[in-house]
Amino acid sequence: MKRLFLIISLLSVIPICSTAQIQYEHVFYSLVDSKKHKDAEHVLRTWEKYSPQDPELPVARFRLHVEKARKVSLSRPDRYGKRKAEQSWNKKELAKAMDAIDCGIAAYPARFDFYVMKAENQMTTADYTGAGNTLTSMLSTGRDISYQWRIARSAQVSDSINATISTLEPFIRNLFDAHTPESIDALEKVVTEARKDFPDDSRIIHAAGKAALAENKPGIALRCFDTANRLDSGNPEYIIDMAYACFLTNQDSLAVDYYRKVLKMNGTTNEQRNRAYYMSRMMTEAPRELTLKQFEFTALPWLAWNFAPGSSELFLSNAEFILNKYLKKMGYDVCFDTEGITAELVNVDGMVCVAWTFPIPKELGLLGYLVMVPNGPKYDVFALARFDRDRTFGENTQHLDYWEVYHIQENGMTAYARIPRPQRVATFARQIATGVLR
Repeated sequence: MKRLFLIISLLSVIPICSTAQIQYEHVFYSLVDSKKHKDAEHVLRTWEKYSPQDPELPVARFRLHVEKARKVSLSRPDRYGKRKAEQSWNKKELAKAMDAIDCGIAAYPARFDFYVMKAENQMTTADYTGAGNTLTSMLSTGRDISYQWRIARSAQVSDSINATISTLEPFIRNLFDAHTPESIDALEKVVTEARKDFPDDSRIIHAAGKAALAENKPGIALRCFDTANRLDSGNPEYIIDMAYACFLTNQDSLAVDYYRKVLKMNGTTNEQRNRAYYMSRMMTEAPRELTLKQFEFTALPWLAWNFAPGSSELFLSNAEFILNKYLKKMGYDVCFDTEGITAELVNVDGMVCVAWTFPIPKELGLLGYLVMVPNGPKYDVFALARFDRDRTFGENTQHLDYWEVYHIQENGMTAYARIPRPQRVATFARQIATGVLR
């Protein structure tokens, strides 16, 4: 603490100029990064005293309150004994952070980085409505100032139009990936606002297609993807989305053509190539019989492993479409009763899981639940299967009816827990995603 006051004393005698402000800033952020929040508050007060109009102060206050709001703890051990860091937030400190950055935006509306920092934090805390409002406000303000943005130390942003659209892209992608009613509503608002100023930009047109897809409007999505592709024909993401929209609108042959086109392109990712390959192959093979057991233990897990988290949740949770249309399009003859099979999305602390429910099986070994949990570029697949056995105690025999938890992997299955069947699949999904059953 003595050393801190010495630093403050030295800083306080420096003439008020950009150099002094930068030194306050440097000391402050060094302390914040070291999690010395009380010391950082002392420096911040001195900084405010000697340079109350410094435009970097709102950022400093925001950053300090965000770091004070952040709480990191370890999860329960999984079945391998590993524990993951889990993040939670102090709502009071988070509100102070939002107040600080709002004051900064009100005082310096042309500060591009203020909007971005605020929206990023809102996305991190799953405040999708707030993030959507921040981004639409940013676009509205940008329009008023002809997109002449400023950043730290009043530096002007070069090529502000491109910087604005490039910054929007990951937000649009993450809002789509979240697949909650709030995120979809926010996505639509942001895209609508962006199209006012950038109606001919392929990235914004493609984003409009994603918004339409999220709202289950594949016809509108296809038109957007087609327009985006005409403007930027070398982008494989646009063509893959066109193919998928064609598939959803019963234009199978055109979908196959687009998927095959992607396979011939340079610069595609492994995920894009795999998806194009398997979709085109399965759409052209002869029909094959598919039993319920094959669907539960083979076909459904295969979908989870071949459709990446963040871009496939709406598809993977559309049980009616998969069972009644997709499997037939993929060349399968569904040989089981699909009545009572449902799917839904379960948001577990920001992790969007796909959860399937099956009628309580009469045949032992079949599933009651199947849950797809995001794990990097793929899903981990967990299932709850019904079993029974006779247990003998001396001359007495007890019949046991139990449920087994399985981890279904591409090279086999692992059974590692026996539990009572939860009443709701959302409960089972939360138990799996948080590591309670792993």
